[in-house]
Amino acid sequence: MHLFKWTAGLLLLIVLAEPVSAQRSRRDSSGRYGRNSRAMKDTLDDLADSTEKATCIVRDGETNLVFGTVFSSDGWIVTKSSEIQNVKQLNCVFADNREFAASLVATDTSYDMALLKIDARGLVAVKVADKPSVVEAGQIVVSCDPNGEVMSMGLVTAKPRRFSTRQQSATSSRGFLGVVGRSSDDGLIVRSVSARTGADRAGLLRGDVIVTIEGQKVTTTNKLIEVLSGYKANQTIQLSVNRREESIDVEVILGKRPSGTDERNDKWGGGPFSERRFGFPIVIPHDSVIKPQQCGGPLLNSDGEVIGLNIARAIRVASYAVPIQEVKNFVERNRHTVPTQK
Repeated sequence: MHLFKWTAGLLLLIVLAEPVSAQRSRRDSSGRYGRNSRAMKDTLDDLADSTEKATCIVRDGETNLVFGTVFSSDGWIVTKSSEIQNVKQLNCVFADNREFAASLVATDTSYDMALLKIDARGLVAVKVADKPSVVEAGQIVVSCDPNGEVMSMGLVTAKPRRFSTRQQSATSSRGFLGVVGRSSDDGLIVRSVSARTGADRAGLLRGDVIVTIEGQKVTTTNKLIEVLSGYKANQTIQLSVNRREESIDVEVILGKRPSGTDERNDKWGGGPFSERRFGFPIVIPHDSVIKPQQCGGPLLNSDGEVIGLNIARAIRVASYAVPIQEVKNFVERNRHTVPTQK
């Protein structure tokens, strides 16, 4: 395992150190390079093998909805709650084609987790360390599918971080500010203000620098989207803005998001994104690329430890996982509950 960890780390460092254009050229000519290349994934296959039998696909009939992770040999499975809402019949399908009807036992709305129960014995449960390793920025992480294949790998981009519990996820009801910005270390520089929007009515001007929104520092457009995801149309927010040499406070009443805006934002090189992607109490942010229907599966470190449960494809540069201890606590709180058939 130490040799594997060293090899994977060396390969990743080579890929990350190489210019993107060079990576693309090499990938196009031989298919051998890149963090999600076949060569890299082959290096990580040992990790995928450890979770193959402990991961399933949660279905509605013939439609694949999301992944599920087995937490006990007698059929307790955790998945992403919002992806199975309003489903009449849930089924869990394993790589060996075994299929079981699933009952919904409990949900945790703060983490968007659901606990399912299937009538099965002798399942392979995901291996979770009694004392999970401390999660640090820069760690290699791997996401695997129920067929024992590596889907994606990347790095933990920051220590587990907290979100405001006020944040909501539905993009359709998210408040709209009405600015186009440019990133800077000092804040988000306003490049344009859309007419008849909250920003326009509040008097924001081209060249203004948005420093904070409701006390949260904003330096990029992605951060702006993330912060605004916690507010709905007609809510009032406070902005701290630098205008020339003056610092001013601006009160903005958010408007409704214009038709089609969500679609464009969700195609900024990283979409599609999960419908529920913000508002979690604490998450592990990582830059592995997963699809919304690939949430619910385990996130592993390079030692093969499960450190989290992938819960959202969030923004262009980030996916989120619930720390494994939070998942374990959720299972333990609810595993003695009598299942209710979905």
